[in-house]
Amino acid sequence: MDAKQNRPLCCAKLRHCYFSKDPGSGRFLLRLSAIGQGYHSGPTVSTHRERPPLRITPRCSRLLAAFLLATHGAALAVVFVIPLDWCWRAGLAALVLFYLAYALATRVLFMAPWALREATWMSDGSWSLTLVSGEEIDARLLPSTFAARQLLVLNFRCRRWRSPSLVLLPDSLDALLLRRLRVRLRLRGAADSTSPDALA
Repeated sequence: MDAKQNRPLCCAKLRHCYFSKDPGSGRFLLRLSAIGQGYHSGPTVSTHRERPPLRITPRCSRLLAAFLLATHGAALAVVFVIPLDWCWRAGLAALVLFYLAYALATRVLFMAPWALREATWMSDGSWSLTLVSGEEIDARLLPSTFAARQLLVLNFRCRRWRSPSLVLLPDSLDALLLRRLRVRLRLRGAADSTSPDALA
C-alpha cells in the first residue's frame, strides 16, 4: 500500500489549523482544513451540529397593545394640560392618535402591508424577513438588538434606509421558542465578543 495514503493528517499540507472555544460547553475545539493531492481545499472540520432554522412568527400581543395604549394615553393627557391654543393642542392630539394607530397596525395587529410579519434565522446565521404583503427580504441582525427576560427587541438592517424591528413580549411567542431565541442570541453575542475582529 502506498505510504502516502497512510500518512496522518498532521503530515499533510494544512491550509488552516487553529483552536476555537465552544461557547456552549466551554471546551476548545481543533479546526483543520487540509489540501490533499488532486483535491480542492475542503470545508473546515468542526464538531458543531448545524442548527435548524428558527422561524419567528409573533402572535398579537395583548401586553404590547396595553403598553401602547397606556403610553399614548399619557401623552394625550399631557397634551391637554399644556398651556397652548386649542388648535395646537388639537394638532398634537391628532399626531399622538396617528402614531398610536400606526403602532397598533404594524406591531400588534399586523395589518399594514409593509409590517414585519415573520423573521427566520437561517442555519448559516443570516436572516430572512417576511412582510405582511408576502415580500421576503434578506437582512442582518444589528448589535443594538436588546434581549432581556421579559422583552426582546430584534433590530434589523435590510436596506440602506430601512431598519425594521420586531418587539417580542412573553405572550408574543411560545415560551420554548422564546427561550431558544434567547439562548441563540446569547451564544451569538459570546462568539462575537471572542472573535478576532472584536479582540483586535
